Amino acid sequence: MGQVPGGRMSRGITQRPTRTMRYTGKNNEPQGEMIIGGIPVVEIQHINPPALGEPPGYSQIVEVRGGRTIYIAGQTSLDANGELVGKNDFSAQAAQVFKNLSIALDAVQCTTANLVKLNVYVRDMSNLAAYREARNCFLDQTTPRAAPAVTLVEVSQLYGPDFMIEIDAVAVA
Repeated sequence: MGQVPGGRMSRGITQRPTRTMRYTGKNNEPQGEMIIGGIPVVEIQHINPPALGEPPGYSQIVEVRGGRTIYIAGQTSLDANGELVGKNDFSAQAAQVFKNLSIALDAVQCTTANLVKLNVYVRDMSNLAAYREARNCFLDQTTPRAAPAVTLVEVSQLYGPDFMIEIDAVAVA
């Protein structure tokens, strides 16, 4: 394998291409784009119009131009052996969910900087502070800090009776 359209390296190459990400700042000034092999591949802009207010830890709008889109299925608090982590412990479950998201991102050579959207499903909104703490630790893994668009909803049930949180994600690279 080798080059694919757009100048990206195909998966058959064992060495990861060099990636440089630059973002759009608070005032929406362009600060750059992702470069692979000297060719611009994807531009991610985090936009927070003043009329929508400053969101706590995420972006109101994420605009993506170019690149590939990665959809990550809903992640729960199961470990690699399929065992539940943190029965009746929301913080432990949230930490495992974000660990699973990190594993999924790594599998496609991405980081939290590549995230553009998270859909978060919780069983009890009273766990919001614990969710935000786990989310912030997860998103703080890159500089600048990742700030995907986020939807958070409380649901009556998830697919397993002991699951307290599930998150699916969209990333671009």
